[in-house]
Formats: sequence, structure tokens, C-alpha cells
Amino acid sequence: MVSHGAGFTEAYRTELRYFFDCLRDGTTPRPDIAEAAKSLRVAVAAAQSMHEGRPVKVGRGS
Repeated sequence: MVSHGAGFTEAYRTELRYFFDCLRDGTTPRPDIAEAAKSLRVAVAAAQSMHEGRPVKVGRGS
């Protein structure tokens, strides 16, 4: 597991608190799953680009 240091601890706590509040209240968290999937595709393409040393197109997903 990658450690991001103590500087991110409060940000993670806030994010988790928000997520659990959404679960409790029955509301859809933002970003929603579709927006999260888009972000993941961008992150994967960026990592691939860095690894391969070339631009990589971001896929549209399914």
C-alpha cells in the first residue's frame, strides 16, 4: 500500500464521513460511480503514458 503521509489524513476522514453520511441518508454521493469511472480511466491512461513515455488516449469505457 502506498503511504501518502499524514497531510492527507484529514482529507480522507472528511471524504469517508461524507460517503457514510450518504449511505445513512440514502443519497447518491458526488462524484457518482460514472464520474469516478471517468477519473479512473484518466488516471490509468496517465500511468500508462508515464510508463511508456508516450501520449495515451483516454478510453471511453463501456
